[in-house]
Amino acid sequence: MKKLILICMLLYTAVANDNLEKISLQLKWKYQFQFAGFLIAKEKGFYRDLGLDVTIKEFEEDIDIIHDVVSGKTEFGVSNSSLVYEALRGQPVTAMMAIFQETPFILLGLKDSGIKDIKDINHKRVALHEDIDGISLQTMLKVKNISYIKKPPQFNIDKLISGEVDLMTAYISNEPYIAKRKNIDIVTFSPQYYGFEEYGDILFTSKNMIKTDPKIVKNMYDATLKGWKYAFSHIDETVEIIYQKYNSLHKSKEALYYEANKLKELSGYNRNYGEINIQKIQGIAQQFNIVKQKYYKFNHLDDFIYKQKHARKSSVPINFSAKEIAYIKDKKNVNICLRSHQEPLVIKNKDGYSGISIDFLEVISKSTNLKFNYIYTASMYDYFNKLKNAQCDIVSFVVTKPNKHDFL
Repeated sequence: MKKLILICMLLYTAVANDNLEKISLQLKWKYQFQFAGFLIAKEKGFYRDLGLDVTIKEFEEDIDIIHDVVSGKTEFGVSNSSLVYEALRGQPVTAMMAIFQETPFILLGLKDSGIKDIKDINHKRVALHEDIDGISLQTMLKVKNISYIKKPPQFNIDKLISGEVDLMTAYISNEPYIAKRKNIDIVTFSPQYYGFEEYGDILFTSKNMIKTDPKIVKNMYDATLKGWKYAFSHIDETVEIIYQKYNSLHKSKEALYYEANKLKELSGYNRNYGEINIQKIQGIAQQFNIVKQKYYKFNHLDDFIYKQKHARKSSVPINFSAKEIAYIKDKKNVNICLRSHQEPLVIKNKDGYSGISIDFLEVISKSTNLKFNYIYTASMYDYFNKLKNAQCDIVSFVVTKPNKHDFL
C-alpha cells in the first residue's frame, strides 16, 4: 500500500511539473545574497505555486544579458540603472522591480592615503568601471570637475593595499567587509551623498514578453516580490540556504550576513521595496546625457516601467492664484532666450529646439496653455542685452555668488 501511495505521489509530481511554464532568469553576477530573493522564491516553492519552473543562471563571461532577454534566449534578466541607458537607445526592455532603491556602488580608498574629501581625488589613480554601470559615480566625478588617472577596474582590493591604485569602484556589501577582516581603515564616497541617485539591481523583461505572456510576467513579479520579502525577514534561514547550496563564491557565513544587512538597508524594505519611480528614472537618464554628452529623448521611457501603462492615469492639478490666472490669460506668450553651449539642457538643430529644459517647458505649456517663443542668441552680450531690454522674459544660466547681475 505504501509503495502504491509513493508511486501515485511521484506520478502526480511528474504531471504537475509538466504543467509548469519553463522560464529562465539570467543573473548579472555569481550566486550570493545579492540574489537571495530569487533563490528563496525557487527554494520555498513560490515560483512553483504560481505555475513557474524557473532556471536561475549565474553570470558567465561574454554573456550579453540585454541581448539574451530581447532575443528571447532568456525570459527575464537582472541589470542595474544601465537598463535606463539601453531603453534610451531604443532597446525594447521593461523594468519590473527595483531590488535596491540605492546603488551599492561606491568609491573605496584607504584612510591612510590622505584622501578625506572628494576634491582630494583630483589627479589620483582611480580603478573605475567606466562603462554604463555605476553611472552615478561617473556623474559625481564629472560634475565635481574631478580629473583622475584612469586605471583598469579591479575585482579585489589587492592593488589598493599595494598602493598601485588610490581608489577603486567597490560594492558596499563586499569590499568594505574584506577590508574590515584585514583590519584596514577605509574611506568611501557614495553618489547619494552628493545628490546623484541610482537604482541597484533591476528585474526586467522584454516588451515582447509583456505583450505575449502577461500572466507569466505577473506571476514572476508576484513570486519574486514574495521571495525578497521572505529573504529579508528570514535572514538566518536565507544565509544558511545560500551557504549550503548557492555558494559558488565560497563566502563565509559572516560575509553573507554582512552582505545581507547592508543590502537590506538599500532595499527600501518595509518602506518602498520594489518600487520604480519615473521621476528618478528620468533623473538617471539625465546623468547619462551629462556623462555621454548626448541627448536621449525621454519618450523612450514612456512605457519603461512595468504596469505603468495599465495603471489609471491621474493628473495633479496646478492651483493658481487669481493673480496668476490673470497673468497667464493676459500674457499668453513668453519669450525665452537661449544660447549656445547649453547641451544637453538646450540643443539647437534644424528642426528647432530640443533638450531637457525644452521637455520641462513643454510640460508647463500643456498645463498652462502658455506659448513659449524661443529666441536664439549668438553671444553672451546679446543674451543679457535682450533680457535687460525686456525682449526676453526668461533666460537660463548658472547664477554666481555673489550675484554679478544686479539687474536680475
